[in-house]
Amino acid sequence: MSMSKVLTRAIVSMLVLAMMMAGCSSEKPLLEDLDKEKEVTLRILTNMDRMSFRNYYGGLFGIQYSNIDLELIPFDERYSSNLDSIVALEANISRVRPDVVFLSPDAYERLAVERKLYNLEPIIRQEQFDVDTFLPGLIDWIREKSGGALYGLAPSFMGKVLFYNADLFHQYGVELPHDGMTWDDVLKLAARFRNEGSSNDEVSGLYVWDIEAAIFDISTNLGLKLVDSKGERMLIQSESWKRVFSQTVEAIQNRDIRPQFSIANNGVIKEERSDLFLAGRAAMKLDWNMGVFSLQRGNIQGGNNHAFDWGVVTAPIDPFRPGETPYIQIPNIMAIPIEAEHKREAWEFIKFSNGPEKVERGLRNFPFEMLSRGLSKKTKDYNKLETFYKLRMSQERDSRPYPVNVPDSFTEPFDKLLNQVLTRMIRKDVTVEQGINELDIKGNELLKQARASQNGGGPTLNGYQ
Repeated sequence: MSMSKVLTRAIVSMLVLAMMMAGCSSEKPLLEDLDKEKEVTLRILTNMDRMSFRNYYGGLFGIQYSNIDLELIPFDERYSSNLDSIVALEANISRVRPDVVFLSPDAYERLAVERKLYNLEPIIRQEQFDVDTFLPGLIDWIREKSGGALYGLAPSFMGKVLFYNADLFHQYGVELPHDGMTWDDVLKLAARFRNEGSSNDEVSGLYVWDIEAAIFDISTNLGLKLVDSKGERMLIQSESWKRVFSQTVEAIQNRDIRPQFSIANNGVIKEERSDLFLAGRAAMKLDWNMGVFSLQRGNIQGGNNHAFDWGVVTAPIDPFRPGETPYIQIPNIMAIPIEAEHKREAWEFIKFSNGPEKVERGLRNFPFEMLSRGLSKKTKDYNKLETFYKLRMSQERDSRPYPVNVPDSFTEPFDKLLNQVLTRMIRKDVTVEQGINELDIKGNELLKQARASQNGGGPTLNGYQ
């Protein structure tokens, strides 16, 4: 090949590359540039009260975006009468025409699938907004709910970890908990504290709120549901459920698990005056992130402030899914309605609320939320709080005991029935098999009654509100 041809090809290649680079640099913005001189009122539809909204989002945003006024639009309960709650939400959106909406995961899924939300994927790519540093699994989970694309972002989450009282473990010569334990491991560890302490100051291995909570905590880890996905039939007649009930009932009978509402030797329901873990009388407790606040601030129920050295490890795992956890809830997903008037300003609000600025200031000021993007190293007890981010958010399991389309009119009476049957199991008035049979028969009856009472209306969503 002659030198002139080589030179010609090189020049052509350089010209093509230059044209490509020019094309990239001149790519048309998906949203108009933000005019910081233009006064804009951003309408935000949310169920948050004004004080909470200002503390979590509005105050920090207003400092940086002084030209954008945030108008909070509360959810109008008049639109929820005899309606599916998502239909009610859609009515509110049509009525007030908000620029930003705070959605439950179920509402987000439906509105995204119906293409009633603005697709954020293109603007995220164009502006190179980092979504790789969020809670492991969260972005994939949101995408999965909306057909593979992001139509919203979740700024915060609630998660459970296993808290432990290091002083009690040292006092009784028991090895400390560690990350990656199964429920079998936790219950064996709890049994090491059996019969410890005096009669008036008994020490328990694991503290739970109530006996139903113990059942749900263990079954959640196994992906078990009480009712089928259609909300039509009980699923409690299985070997897996039988094992959960047997394991839990036996642990409560042995006082390895100690509920807030427990059963005394004479069969009488007894309520503890305080949270036994916070009072220093229980070695472990599976709790949400708000438990950190209680330990840090000494916010002890009943005034029994007992200081002790505490630590956290990951929530119990399923040995067949060791790297993930179902003990995560997403309270809100921020999204932009497709008909929103101020999409650029709405995106700036969502971007800021999910951005690094919140990480640096958010958790230090507002301890009830765990920021999805992570923690500032300045955060108090940073090394302990990192535990909330160690496991990937489960894509298939969540901490709700009932599927989303189970009527609310079923859950309350069934929870009451479950408490009654569990109490009789613990008292040994009935066997586990007899109790499960009763729950299956009466549970199916309650499901039929709940469905019949809806009078043709859509189902009321159970879980996130």
